[in-house]
Amino acid sequence: MKKLNYLLLIALIGSIFTLASCNKDDDDEPQDLSPTFNFTGGQEYISADATVEANQQFKIGVSAFPNSNSNKKLENFKVTQVQNNNPTVIYDSTFSSDVFQMDWIFTAPDAETEFNLIFKLTDKAGETQEKTIKITVEKTGTAIYKFTDITMGSWNDTEIGSFYSTVADLVYLDDEALNNQGKVDWCYFKGAANGETFAATDDATAKTVFAILTHEDWTVRNETRFAMASTTASEFDAISDGDIIEFEAWTSGNSNINNLSVDDVVLFKLQDGRLGYIKVVDTFSRGDRIKIDVIVQVP
Repeated sequence: MKKLNYLLLIALIGSIFTLASCNKDDDDEPQDLSPTFNFTGGQEYISADATVEANQQFKIGVSAFPNSNSNKKLENFKVTQVQNNNPTVIYDSTFSSDVFQMDWIFTAPDAETEFNLIFKLTDKAGETQEKTIKITVEKTGTAIYKFTDITMGSWNDTEIGSFYSTVADLVYLDDEALNNQGKVDWCYFKGAANGETFAATDDATAKTVFAILTHEDWTVRNETRFAMASTTASEFDAISDGDIIEFEAWTSGNSNINNLSVDDVVLFKLQDGRLGYIKVVDTFSRGDRIKIDVIVQVP
């Protein structure tokens, strides 16, 4: 009997230690001590992965708070942009506070790409919370052709033509223009009073300058229209053949545009509705000629 009582005592002690051990394990379950932040919602904010247009500005905001268990003050907030595996810290602020709120305005690059914005909050205990927003940049607009070093001669130039086609990227002499009249978008001449001039083939003044435009067989007159562009010469030069660009808004234009000088940029609208730019490169000191570069929407 004594031996049985002894065994029962050992079993009882063992069960007590087992119970105590279980309770200790329960008490030692790790707590989440990370500080907390949320992205600001609403129509004007981005708060999750998003697609934006090239050059578009967008806003991201955060509100941050201490961990409810530790109540440790917030100490640092950092924003890192990672593009092509290259990290760049774009915001890094150290402070001591029970709350942190901030808005950032970002500008998307002028190219189609993807990048991550990594937001990291740290408190006084070194605990952190990190969130990432992926930004996809799409370039809207239209593909363009760019033609350069186009030399045109005035009405009296028998070596270099006065008529240009954006479809063919060719300058035509008078007879060639007549045979390709459906392709001709404008003509060039240097007027005695109005200087360097571009005109559509339906322009009344152009008909008085070029006898070929009054030929009975010239029946197709493309109604190209012109206006001075707000685009600058340097902005024009930055555009490359094959780029996708947004043209400035077309409002209205005339059948001719004159008094042009070097680095002027002209916005034009073709008969089929496509837009384009003409940049004056050179007006030459001798002879009635002009050199231009042309950008036009792909058909």
